Amino acid sequence: MLRVLLELIGAFTLPFLVYALALRLRRGLNLTRKEWTQDIVFSLGLMGLALCLAILLAFFLFAERGRGTYVPAHIENGQVIPGHIEK
Repeated sequence: MLRVLLELIGAFTLPFLVYALALRLRRGLNLTRKEWTQDIVFSLGLMGLALCLAILLAFFLFAERGRGTYVPAHIENGQVIPGHIEK
């Protein structure tokens, strides 16, 4: 769960990082407050949210799902058999 959360935080901040890099590369502009207007920050936030939603949708559509019946852990002949999914 922590990995998914960190991936989404990274995806949300990606547009901000790309914009900051673009500002930096454009003839060495300083990252001043006037470059980060409310409209730009709002747009970057919307792009970050859209990217997060796209990642969640892709995860939902393409994630491998266990097809079959779950068999819980049990003991056979004195040996612990771990839980598994039977197809």
